[in-house]
Amino acid sequence: MTIKWDLPPHVKHTTAMFWLRLCCFVGLLSAVFPIEASPENTHALSQPVYKTLEVARAHTLNGAYAEAGQLIASLQKDDSLSAYEKAQVWNLAGYVDYLRGFIPRAISAYEVVLQQADIPESLLISTHRTLAQLWFMEAGYRKALSYAEQIRSADAAADSRHVDSSLQVLMAHCHYQLSDYRRSAALISSVIEQAGQPEESWLQLLRASYQAQNDYEKTARVLETMVELFGKPDYFLALSATYSQLGQQARQISLLESLYEKQQLTSASHLKALGILYVQQGMPAKAAAVLGYGIDSNHLEASAENLRLLAQAWLRARNNDNAIKVLVRASSLHNDKKIDLLLARTFLSMRDWGSAATRLQRVLDNQGNKDSEVWLLLGMARFHQGDYASAESAFINARDRGKVWVQNSARQWLSHVQAEQKKSMTATAGLAM
Repeated sequence: MTIKWDLPPHVKHTTAMFWLRLCCFVGLLSAVFPIEASPENTHALSQPVYKTLEVARAHTLNGAYAEAGQLIASLQKDDSLSAYEKAQVWNLAGYVDYLRGFIPRAISAYEVVLQQADIPESLLISTHRTLAQLWFMEAGYRKALSYAEQIRSADAAADSRHVDSSLQVLMAHCHYQLSDYRRSAALISSVIEQAGQPEESWLQLLRASYQAQNDYEKTARVLETMVELFGKPDYFLALSATYSQLGQQARQISLLESLYEKQQLTSASHLKALGILYVQQGMPAKAAAVLGYGIDSNHLEASAENLRLLAQAWLRARNNDNAIKVLVRASSLHNDKKIDLLLARTFLSMRDWGSAATRLQRVLDNQGNKDSEVWLLLGMARFHQGDYASAESAFINARDRGKVWVQNSARQWLSHVQAEQKKSMTATAGLAM
């Protein structure tokens, strides 16, 4: 049996929001710093427009968005503005709407910027970037990719060797959200390769892209890097789960064991899984230690199942005394047939016939005297106690109620009982003479 856990959730829209909002905020800052007025520059503002935008900018920086909006609205109504002036006015309008959380209105404003003729290339590119970011925030991933691709096309046309990593990261997120995991992985891999030190969020996205493709080999390699660079327990656990997917139990145990030794393994599911893995790998004493620690520290519930697992680990480690202590505790807490049967079988193996008989009788009382296998075991215990009459009664119940193998075994035991009874009668008769 391979222990598998649900891997941590893939990178979702909300997990990228902080990063994208930060990028968007930095990208939009240029909107509040318009070019100075100059009558000789076609890409310049007239003095009245410049002064009005400066006041609106000051209001914006002070959080007075309503006042800024009124000034911007007055400029938007001015038909005498040049194309460049209109672009700057709508640019600032989009920025204010963004800060106020009116993302659809901000998108509309920036799209008006692109409608203006003869605007500087720098403003054109920054507006495309902003729209890509805003559309991503609105889950318009195809729109976001369209605007981002236009920036890449412009860079390619200019034969630019500069690689815009933030743009590639955004595009990778878009492809991921559109379930195009191969493109997402290719883009984010390119960013990571070109970076001296990859950012944690980049590796998270790459891992999620490989994981979504069920490519556990590559997922493991990414997680190994994340463990090495960041050393977070969550990454150890995720890598351990990935090793489980790959059937690499030894490596899986090694990771969980390292967290356990650092007292960083506190999840009930992980403690239980480590205990089961130890049993599977032939280390029952270690399994018992982990499960016992989990239960004693209240990380693991003292449920019937967990206590039974702990007892079975002690039994495999050939420590019957500890197993019995656990089973007696479990029996006092839970009315569970499996626990009482395991306890009875343990007593039988230790030749403690009386204790075994007591536990077996409890099972029968709780189960309505219907379990033929329990009757068979009770007959054995009574036989070894020398209580042949009770043993005979138990074996008859097993024979009359059981499956074929139980019936056959019960008949054999009945023969032994009858033989012992005959011996006893003969011995008694001899004494009487």
